[in-house]
Amino acid sequence: MTQVGQPVTTALRQVAWKPDGSYALIAGDSAVLLKYNGTAFTTISTGISTGYNFWTVSWKQDGSYALIGGSVGILLKYDGVKATTVPNSFATTIYSINWHPSGSYALMVGKGGLTLTYDGTTIRSFSGTTNDLNTAAWNPNGQYALIGGINGAVLRFNGTQVTPVNTNGITGTNAIKSIAFNAAGSLALLVGDNGMVLTYNGSTLSLLPTVTSSWLTAVSWSPSGTAYILGGGGTILTYTNGALTKLPNYSTYPFRAIAWKPQ
Repeated sequence: MTQVGQPVTTALRQVAWKPDGSYALIAGDSAVLLKYNGTAFTTISTGISTGYNFWTVSWKQDGSYALIGGSVGILLKYDGVKATTVPNSFATTIYSINWHPSGSYALMVGKGGLTLTYDGTTIRSFSGTTNDLNTAAWNPNGQYALIGGINGAVLRFNGTQVTPVNTNGITGTNAIKSIAFNAAGSLALLVGDNGMVLTYNGSTLSLLPTVTSSWLTAVSWSPSGTAYILGGGGTILTYTNGALTKLPNYSTYPFRAIAWKPQ
């Protein structure tokens, strides 16, 4: 790992590459939105007060725009030139945005069980829990998304309804912080508090042996098929062939997000 810079001193929460790989957007606290082109950082003006935080950013599959979500339901659209506010009547913090594989709409989840979809015009609300929801990820086949939150909440969303996934004896009170599917959609990894890593094969959650006590906050599958898991204290784990491995620490600072540049 090589440090590429420290353009701000506020916490950075999420990163997402534009689908053509030309640059990444990085969202963070104090309404920070950065563009990184592989060499340099640029600050994007959003018009949002520094008293608010951005929690998540996600690009539409065709690269036409990215959605940025944050405090009290703040929702922005960035088209590569400017950021504009999307009217949102649900004044609840958005923690995660993930586009359906078809690009037809985005799934947004957040505080107090917030579950919304946005198709570029209309925001719709769905209910499934009152737990804060930290993360959502679509299966690449588009049939369903997994949603994770506090108190071990794991949900499935099929586009029309939210249903709980059986977590008996698995998650306890650990929060789910990040979810990612492999390219085939046959397996998802769910990571969270106290070094918890779960697998989901479409029907069953399974708990993997614990290799760290750090809180795990991000997971992403590399093009090679290895999953990388990041967390507190600079923790980095890999998952391959059913096994977790802890890598040497490259930093003492917590990692919160990871995204692979499209090839």
